[in-house]
Amino acid sequence: MQALTRFSLRNPVAVLLLAVLVIAGGILSALRLNEELMPDIALPVIAVITPYPGASPEEVADHVSQPIEDALRGLGDVKNVTSVSMQNVSEVELELNLNSNLDDVQQKVHEALQQMKLPDGTMTPTVQKFSFNAQPVVYFTVASDRQDDRALRDAVHDVIVPALQGVPGVASVQTAGGAPDEVRIQVSQDKLRQHHLTLEQVLQAIQASNVTMPLGTATLSGQVQAVQMAGAVRSLDDIRNIRIPLPADPSAGLSAIGESIGQMGQAVGQVGQAVGQVAQGLGQVGQGLAVVQGETQLLAALQQIQGQIWGTQLALAQEQARPPGSQDPQRVAELTAALQALQREQDALNQRLKSLQGQLPPASAGSPPPSAAPSVPAAPPAVKNTSGPSSLDSVRLGDIADVTLAPPRDGAINRTNGQPSVMVSVLKAEDANTVQMADGVNAQLAELAKRLPAGVHIVPLFDSSTMIRSSIGGMLREAVLGALFAAAVILLFLRNWRTTVIAVVSIPLSLMCAIILLHRLDITLNIMTLGGMAVATGRVVDDSIVVIENIHRHWRQRRGEGKALALAATREVGAAITASTITTIAVFLPLGFVSGIVGKIFLPFALTVVCALASSLLVALTVVPLLAWLLVLRAPGAREADGQGAEGAQDRTEETALERSSAVPAQAGFTGGQRALRPWQRTYQRFLNACLNHKAAVLTVTAAAFAGSVLILPLAGSTFIPESREKFATIQVEMPVGTPRDATDAKARQVEQVVRSFGDTVQQMNTQVGSDAGQTDSDGSVRGTNTASFFLELKPDTDVPAFVAQLRDKLKAIAPPADIQVKELILGGASGSFGVVVTGPNPDHIAQAAAAITSALGGLPGLANVQNNLARTQPQVNIQPDPAKAAPYGLTAYAIASQVRAALAGEDAGQATLDGRTYNVVLTLQGSHAPQKLEDIRSFQLETPTGQRVALSDVATVHEVQAPVTVLHRNGAGFAEVTGDFTDQDTGRTTKLAMQRIQSLGLPADVDIQLGGDAQEQNESFRQLVQATLIAAGLVYLVMLVSFGEWTAPFAILFSMPVALIGAFAGTVIARQPVSVSSLIGILMLMGIVVTNAIVLVDRVERQRRQGLGVREALLEAGTTRLRPILMTAIATICALIPLALGFAEGALISQGLAVVVIGGLLSSTALTLVVVPVVYEILHRRARRQESLAMRPNFG
Repeated sequence: MQALTRFSLRNPVAVLLLAVLVIAGGILSALRLNEELMPDIALPVIAVITPYPGASPEEVADHVSQPIEDALRGLGDVKNVTSVSMQNVSEVELELNLNSNLDDVQQKVHEALQQMKLPDGTMTPTVQKFSFNAQPVVYFTVASDRQDDRALRDAVHDVIVPALQGVPGVASVQTAGGAPDEVRIQVSQDKLRQHHLTLEQVLQAIQASNVTMPLGTATLSGQVQAVQMAGAVRSLDDIRNIRIPLPADPSAGLSAIGESIGQMGQAVGQVGQAVGQVAQGLGQVGQGLAVVQGETQLLAALQQIQGQIWGTQLALAQEQARPPGSQDPQRVAELTAALQALQREQDALNQRLKSLQGQLPPASAGSPPPSAAPSVPAAPPAVKNTSGPSSLDSVRLGDIADVTLAPPRDGAINRTNGQPSVMVSVLKAEDANTVQMADGVNAQLAELAKRLPAGVHIVPLFDSSTMIRSSIGGMLREAVLGALFAAAVILLFLRNWRTTVIAVVSIPLSLMCAIILLHRLDITLNIMTLGGMAVATGRVVDDSIVVIENIHRHWRQRRGEGKALALAATREVGAAITASTITTIAVFLPLGFVSGIVGKIFLPFALTVVCALASSLLVALTVVPLLAWLLVLRAPGAREADGQGAEGAQDRTEETALERSSAVPAQAGFTGGQRALRPWQRTYQRFLNACLNHKAAVLTVTAAAFAGSVLILPLAGSTFIPESREKFATIQVEMPVGTPRDATDAKARQVEQVVRSFGDTVQQMNTQVGSDAGQTDSDGSVRGTNTASFFLELKPDTDVPAFVAQLRDKLKAIAPPADIQVKELILGGASGSFGVVVTGPNPDHIAQAAAAITSALGGLPGLANVQNNLARTQPQVNIQPDPAKAAPYGLTAYAIASQVRAALAGEDAGQATLDGRTYNVVLTLQGSHAPQKLEDIRSFQLETPTGQRVALSDVATVHEVQAPVTVLHRNGAGFAEVTGDFTDQDTGRTTKLAMQRIQSLGLPADVDIQLGGDAQEQNESFRQLVQATLIAAGLVYLVMLVSFGEWTAPFAILFSMPVALIGAFAGTVIARQPVSVSSLIGILMLMGIVVTNAIVLVDRVERQRRQGLGVREALLEAGTTRLRPILMTAIATICALIPLALGFAEGALISQGLAVVVIGGLLSSTALTLVVVPVVYEILHRRARRQESLAMRPNFG
């Protein structure tokens, strides 16, 4: 280290230029750092969400969730697999090992899913990973009290969304309540019957008329050109003008049937001939009538199946014609499977047709022999038009159906302050700067507001960049205040503005070095890195204080001049400050062994502090001696200008007196030197000498104080990670499962009335009922029509916990039959949730235990919104086709399902691009309304290929059953989870009370209860951090052992740690800060800080002993000499942390508990280190002390 100081003094220009470059580089790095609220931590969770429209929870569990679980359970790094199967959707969640590479696992999940064969109708699974910064950055709504819903949706999709997608840093823009219109084709059942059409035939005709696909290339005029089939649909009129081919009329008589079939073309000539022969022989064979009717129905069914095959082949060809990179393998697999199923059904109908033909009566003598079974036509047959050439009769789609643009039936309803609105959320790209992206979005919205239709306005709801700015500004303010306080302390002790400036220079230089390193490590600027800088502000000046104080003291005592003085004074304390800084850095090494969210969150904090401390040591050994030489040692008349001439003489007298005191017995009390000491130094010297004479009393009092602090610590309570509570609240409304959207909306309006009763306390209120198709929450869950959510923005001066409690009480009166939960919006920190997981082999026992726990915890103080995820049941209508009854009508299970689905939900007819915008096309039956009772479904009229109408109950069994709302699996077995929200700061106490209640319930013996939520993380993190603290103490001792070269001095220094805990524990109780992970990190950091003072003291003792002083004399001299720098460093650090401990900054909450611990620990350790460490040191050197005493006795022999 001496080489660094010598290099600095020999190359002042180079060192100063390097310091300027560091400042410039730090500023540039700070401007380039991404700004976030929290560190971007990818949670070790991957969710696979698979929509399966129309499927029941049990069907989803058996055919979607279970296969996905089986396929993914064997992937590496997967700890637990949890699935929730509900109506229409499967959610499979993979819990991974913390150190897993989420990108690699996500890729493996994609590959596994591509190899799976899921049921037909299953949509493409979505694979999501979660992180702190994966949430939308900006929320706003587009509202109006004058424009209709369509105008709002058009404004959002035509103007706002495209503009925001072009803003740098925007990854995606999502909407709620703004699902685009769909082309709805409502077909008249009477017109279908009149033209002998089925809904499937209409669907096939629509799909076949709207085809866009590449057809290859052609060389025209010597130039190769692409040939493409362009869809003919460009407007609603184009859709209305689609021609629907008409089949033959089955009721026109058997002879007409035979004649029309005979005209089906060469491909079906044999069939026509055979049927014609049958028709001619009807007069002779009466029993052949039934056979002919059966053949007619089968032929119509074959025609329908052939149309479906043709349509499927067309869709498959379109998909396969796409470029290799854009093909959907799952879609190809689905179409191939559907094609194979249709071909099997066609083969079965062919066999039945052959069987019927075998039952025909013999032909007359004049008739030709019957031919073999006819083959199936290659395309839908054409009915000859007698008025012209051979062609198919057709009907215009607009003549049999209403074609309109209409909003989706079950889309989300959104309101802002009671006005219809569309909510828009903006997500940032993974590597984007949140603040810059939000600024770009807000600037774009300001421009877009001028282009919106009259009466349409943008309502801001949430902007995380505002909180990031507030946090950054607040933490920077705290750091600046801390630096000013530290400067004031230095000026107060040294009373020299030059030395004060020199010491304070280390703060910006150290922090700028840290910022440069953070930028190189790709760490963002967030409340954790800013908290680390604020904490480090008081510590980075310590090394510089020790160096400049020693240089200043040598200078005042005229121990040398110029560079030689600066080098000698720095060398004297260089080893001590190096050892103390390394020990402080070493305490953060065990954080690398802390797993879970805690390790991830506090890693940026630790890196910031470590980088700042390492930089501060470098500055103290290079820049500080150089500036001392330039500003103090070289300044002419500096001593006289600062009035230090007399004081220098006094200091020299003090030093001489203290050196002479080595020859005086300790019991003499240094009477020869006391006259030269300052009053406060003489007071401390007498007190220390008395303590050394009464070691047992000192250690007893210290032990009692430590025991007392441990005993009062439980009064502070405990929590996991302090949450950052902002001025927002949320409300979740859940109606009974199966509640229609309109009924849920009625309950939501009641909630809105209650919220309005709070007046201007609620500045903004957004309501969302249900969800749009494909929309998921931030946690991957899917909202049903029975749910509603509210987002409330409150006044800045609102007491949020009190408001939430009052609102919760008011909503209880209107809650039934809904479950209403009111929560504070928590940003950063923990989730604020309590949870227990119930597992066991018996599902009934699991349900019993979960219900009992939910009931027991419902009224527990400190918990609210207690609920469980038990698999409740709901009525479900099952339709079971009867093949024997359906076959005579030419109906198949697929045909029945298609018609019922078309009536209830509509058939997906693809997409159409109208006026440059793409719409979904939905085909449904005209006048189909939601059935009101089971009999309405049973009496539903099906159209048959023969032109007849038949009730659904005639061809299928329709009955109501009780089906589970959700099917829950955890690692292949059933489970239940009971959750609640903490309302008390002392979450540890609440968790303890909850577990005591659970243990007193007498639950079934085969169920297992495990903690989840924050409580589980808290227990695990506390255990790991206690271990880390013990490891840190061992590392500190190891570093000091190397520095001192012997074991006794480091062992004495270790006693500064427990005395620091006295103040840390007492400060936590006095400040009413619960013991949290932040507090434990503070204790870990305190271990490194408090040994600094002890090292500086003991290093001086060792140095004085090597110069000939005895143990007692060295202790008294070192204590008196190091009293000032010890007080300066401790008070400077404490003053720098005071603004952080008061928690005035918006982002200071996580660091507040840490600052309280460090301040309390420094207060007690500073006071007791100056006493306890000397006492323990003398005890460890009692043999040397005894020999010194014997040597000083008079020899009378």
